[in-house]
Amino acid sequence: MLAPGFPLRKYAGPLHQSLALKKLGLEQVGWWLVVTATVLAVVLELGGLVLWWKRKSLRVRIKRGWRQALIDAHHLAGIIGFPIMFLLSLTGVGMAFLTRRAHPELRNVVFNLHTAKDLPLPLKLLFAVATTGFLVQGVTGLVMWWKPSSLSRE
Repeated sequence: MLAPGFPLRKYAGPLHQSLALKKLGLEQVGWWLVVTATVLAVVLELGGLVLWWKRKSLRVRIKRGWRQALIDAHHLAGIIGFPIMFLLSLTGVGMAFLTRRAHPELRNVVFNLHTAKDLPLPLKLLFAVATTGFLVQGVTGLVMWWKPSSLSRE
């Protein structure tokens, strides 16, 4: 999705592939950490879908306090971003295990889906916006489960 020559591209690839641990000689460790996190993302997304399906709520209740609003925002961002976040996670796992040598055509399809290559601009923008769901989910998820004694008295 990043144009060739775009400065961020120089860092995005190594981060996505091995957490940029190649220079430390830990490329395989980084690769396994990335793959493990990606597989966990697939599992968590499916679990989140199951949990959301029980409630089927698409609202953020601001009047019930910041903690409830945060929980609702987590659920809403998760269900809205689910299709693309799931697609990106699943294709990420596919890219990790499909080799160019053994499955060149399938790997190409998976790569193009994962990077939004050759998709029209509106879909690329949708991908870009939906990927922020990973950030929103991660931050709100951490805050939801982090309950210091001073905040849990609400």
